[in-house]
Amino acid sequence: DIDARKASKSSAHAALRASSAGRSGFRRCPAAAAGPPRSLLSSAPRVRPPPPRNGTVCIPSGEQRRAKAYQAMDEAKDDDVEDIDARKARANVSVRRSEDDAKVPVPTLFHRTVVHYPGCVMLVTGLIALILAGLAFGAGESELGGSFTDISNIKVRRLYGFFAFRQDYWKATDKDWRRRLSSDTVWRDHQGVSKATLARIPVKTTKRSTREKRRRLDAHEDTTDHGAPRREEDCRFSVVVRARKSGDVLGKGLPTLRKIHRRLTHTEGYDDYCLSEDGGVTCVPPTSVFQGLAKAPPPLATCANNTCGAFLDAALPTCDDHFGDVDHFATDAFGPMCASTNVYRTSVNIGKGRKKSFQYDVASSGSDECMTVVAAQRGFTVGGGWDCSSNKATYAKITYATGMPLVRCEGDCWNDADEEEIEEWAIGTMLPRLHKLRTKLHDGDSFKEADYDLVFDGACYFIEYYLRNDQFKLVIAVIIVLVVLILQTGSVWIACCGLFEIVISFPIGLFVWVVIMRQDYVTYLMYNGVFIILGIGCDDIFVLMDAWKQSAMHPSREVRESLLLRFTWAYNRAASAMLATSVTTCAAFVACAVSPIWDIQCFGVVSAVMVFADYLLVITFLPAACIVRERYFPQKCKDCCTKKCLKSSPVGAAPSSDDKVDEPPDAKKPRLVERFYGGPFADFIIKGRLPLTLLFVAILISSMVIWNLLLVRATSATDWFVSDHPYTLHDKATKYKFLEERTDEKESSWLVAGIDNKEPWELTGGAHPACIEDGYGETLDGKSCIGSANYKGFNLAQNQQAWIDASTAYAEELRRQGASPHYETGHYNFMIDFKKYVEHQGETFPYKPDDNDAFVAKLIEFRDSGEEPYGWLYVGGHEEYPGDQTGFHVEGNTIKAVFAGFNTTRDVDRDSFDELYDVHEGARAALKKAKQHLGGNIYQVTYYDDWMVASKAFYDSSRINIATAFAFALIIMLCATANWIVTLIAFGSLVTTVSTTLALMVFYGWELNVIESIDVSIAGGMAVDYVLHMSHAYNHQDPSLSSSERVRLAMGEMGISVLSGCITTFGACCALFSCDLLWFKMFGYFICTLIMSSFVVSNFGMMALLALCGPTNGKGDVAFLKDPRGYIRKLRGGGEAAEAPQEAKEAP
Repeated sequence: DIDARKASKSSAHAALRASSAGRSGFRRCPAAAAGPPRSLLSSAPRVRPPPPRNGTVCIPSGEQRRAKAYQAMDEAKDDDVEDIDARKARANVSVRRSEDDAKVPVPTLFHRTVVHYPGCVMLVTGLIALILAGLAFGAGESELGGSFTDISNIKVRRLYGFFAFRQDYWKATDKDWRRRLSSDTVWRDHQGVSKATLARIPVKTTKRSTREKRRRLDAHEDTTDHGAPRREEDCRFSVVVRARKSGDVLGKGLPTLRKIHRRLTHTEGYDDYCLSEDGGVTCVPPTSVFQGLAKAPPPLATCANNTCGAFLDAALPTCDDHFGDVDHFATDAFGPMCASTNVYRTSVNIGKGRKKSFQYDVASSGSDECMTVVAAQRGFTVGGGWDCSSNKATYAKITYATGMPLVRCEGDCWNDADEEEIEEWAIGTMLPRLHKLRTKLHDGDSFKEADYDLVFDGACYFIEYYLRNDQFKLVIAVIIVLVVLILQTGSVWIACCGLFEIVISFPIGLFVWVVIMRQDYVTYLMYNGVFIILGIGCDDIFVLMDAWKQSAMHPSREVRESLLLRFTWAYNRAASAMLATSVTTCAAFVACAVSPIWDIQCFGVVSAVMVFADYLLVITFLPAACIVRERYFPQKCKDCCTKKCLKSSPVGAAPSSDDKVDEPPDAKKPRLVERFYGGPFADFIIKGRLPLTLLFVAILISSMVIWNLLLVRATSATDWFVSDHPYTLHDKATKYKFLEERTDEKESSWLVAGIDNKEPWELTGGAHPACIEDGYGETLDGKSCIGSANYKGFNLAQNQQAWIDASTAYAEELRRQGASPHYETGHYNFMIDFKKYVEHQGETFPYKPDDNDAFVAKLIEFRDSGEEPYGWLYVGGHEEYPGDQTGFHVEGNTIKAVFAGFNTTRDVDRDSFDELYDVHEGARAALKKAKQHLGGNIYQVTYYDDWMVASKAFYDSSRINIATAFAFALIIMLCATANWIVTLIAFGSLVTTVSTTLALMVFYGWELNVIESIDVSIAGGMAVDYVLHMSHAYNHQDPSLSSSERVRLAMGEMGISVLSGCITTFGACCALFSCDLLWFKMFGYFICTLIMSSFVVSNFGMMALLALCGPTNGKGDVAFLKDPRGYIRKLRGGGEAAEAPQEAKEAP
């Protein structure tokens, strides 16, 4: 091409010389009409002018020569490859407009209002937003909560119906349901003993002088001594110390264990909130290897092992004040304690196979009570893996509890204020103390390399603690967003106004949920919505501001010099693009709002309203802010915030005219990113369009195969933290090494009779799905949150033996299938004890089956009796075992319902949902056996029915939601582009983006659980933005251009907005990487993966495909969407003759 141009130039000079030698035909070429520079003209086809007649050669002027050079480069370009000089000349592609862009826009009343009264528009819209936000926060008390299950599922409703029924039973037996979450678990026979038994072994300790001075009085300053009520246990902390290298925590590591023990009990405020039997005068010592083995009053010289001396070494110091002198015990000092419990590994029948498991053989009998205490002490504090011959143990555990009430009072002193005070202390003091102890114990090493590691669970405060810590990450995200906004927009004013309209969208979303929909709870998942709106809001800001800056390069000088026309053009251009993406994203969230799971409903509704509110503010509040900046800010202050700027003319002085604005000095020069996108990057895409297209087709096919085959439903409960987090390590250690969790977390199964099978439960009395916590939750006003069971009644008087036979058959079938332990305590039925009770009294059984009143009276007598040996109180009927496992509810003389409980061999934490479903299958078969003895309204439930239902519900919901989002996206893409070819290409790019992200989830090792399912549900709405922006920009170019040229222009105009949005969203979500809670961390990973996939696919794959086969010259246009009015006129018979009145005039 360069040689051809040189040859052409030589030919022109030769012709000039020949003409001058022959005839004198020189003349000046006629001047072109005045107008904008060549680079600002519309890119319509050029027609070469005819050659001069009579051999006359005109001598072009300098401007004409430059114009002719541009024309020569245009004509010399090939459709695919351009020479270097041509690329330089065509780098300013973002200023070339289609015919519609070249028109002068017609302002509407809204455009004139924003330009003439920008301050009023900002004031009104900002005030409305603030009022709605204030109403959301001031509407009343609302709390965070979570249901995480499908309450419409019959299995869940039956489980909750049973929970409501059991709660009625507790109330009838004066069991305070509000304390069930922290109640003491009692293990009997082969199950061990209660934590309360261990915590209450009396060890006298001296009271500190500071504690002597402290007196807590009630609100009335009542100085009357009502006695010191015993503090009931509120929450229990558990700390596990591991000797990683030495494996000898009771030998070499004993000083370290003792130091940790002392520092925990000396934590500030510990004495004020500890568990206490004397109202806070003394604290119950923590359960540890040091405590609970001796009972001796002062003086210290008399302290000896006189309680369990027959089982413990007398040389073992056990008084609390001796801990400071303990550095090392003799190897055989712990020998009797180690030998007190036989811990062995065995295998149990699990479904069709066998599974390894720890078993604890704890000796217990009435004459060996001390031995039972010692054995349980060993199981709780050291657990398995203790070598009695060498006294080496890798793990040791310390547990301590907080207690309530804190004040002197009489009656029921349990109150919310005490709970909040203890929670603040635990979150603000105790948990940070534990983290500092762990850091100091590591001494700069990682937890895998340190000699000792300390892990803990955080009691019942860990979610609130880590939630508060992770909220500070939101500040980091906001700072990142603000910095990117300033750099991209070049204005601190615009960045701050944009950040305001983004942040205020969140409480507006809450306003709809809390005020209009009158919901008392907000899901934990809502925190993720904040990061979503940060990314989406910034994307809209960039689109609007880039359109505003590009309006300064409009082909029409009239537009460039008019503030009103510039704003009208930029607003019309950006509003349509933002509307399409906002509607698509809203549709994705609306699809979540119809989910049967309450948490996803809340997340979907609030997020959809947030996106919609952000769109309304970005087309009202932010344009007004932009006009305020243009009209009232000095020129130097528009793009900076420096001292030099502030020393210039004061803000507000000499505002610009509404109709005229000085043309920016760089109006003819696009920004660097725009030049890059429209130049070198566009060249790369156009040249490599075929291989790039084939590459992304291969990515689409392979990714769809990967995630369809390998992305499966989760088979375990949601993890809260990563694998190396202290909570996770503690959870793992306690499951596998200590007695408590190896028995307490077995899945329970219940046989229930007397509740409606089809409609077993309903939400009543202010109950709400978000506060149902395994049957123990309460509403904001302190009432039960479990709802009500729908009783059908049960004639127990005439089915006394049948109820025993039914539950026995149920238990035997579970045992036959290996789903229930092979010992008698795995089966709990109060009627078995009732039978022994009446027979012990010399009565016959069944007891008076034809006299219901007499039978009910006798049953209540049994329930409230502590008579030995079979009174229900004597055998522990109101305790958690078997009080959680069997009981009945009576109203007047009517037995409403009964239930019997069964232990299973399944562990709810170690076993997967698929394995737990084996219990369901076994229970279903066992139910058939039970129904052979008893008919009517009888069904079975298991403890984790709700979570296992939720696992499948989240999985199904994610697929339905993403399919709905895709359907909405396809419709909106078609409406936005009005071209079915562009729509199909864009939709294929959207599917490729989501499919690639799902395939990457497989490589991350993820399964579809709660957080992952929600991520997948919103993937369609989040991924559509960049695809729709770029396809909309392509469709907006002059249709007479080639597909390659339309791609170049589209990338030059919209590329910078997409890039800025990608950087902002990625940066905001990077702040989530440092969060403790796994749902935040995983959400950050997912959004960053999705955004990067969307960016790569939209910029490389989709644009390459558009360059290869994108439509031109109206091909693929949908007539009724392209020009609805013209299409309607044509249908009415007006044809094309009836032209619509022109609403815009052509540019000069």
